[in-house]
Amino acid sequence: MKNINGKVLWYSDRLGYGVICGTNGETYFIHHEDIVSSSIDEGRHRNHLSKDEKVSFDWCWKLNTGNKKRQAINLRVMEEY
Repeated sequence: MKNINGKVLWYSDRLGYGVICGTNGETYFIHHEDIVSSSIDEGRHRNHLSKDEKVSFDWCWKLNTGNKKRQAINLRVMEEY
């Protein structure tokens, strides 16, 4: 799906997932395996996101026991300049 910008609402390092809010007002589930590593991390999954951190991501529908949820994928932390 289309690339969206947003920010982290909450993320649990212990659980490895959280929720982000897109600039379109929708909320999206994020799993640590869908966070794209930065060049600093080189191939490792980043396992930490901070509240209000700005992100960019694609999304898809995740079917979970009959409930459709918006799933963030290919999530990248936006670098602040």
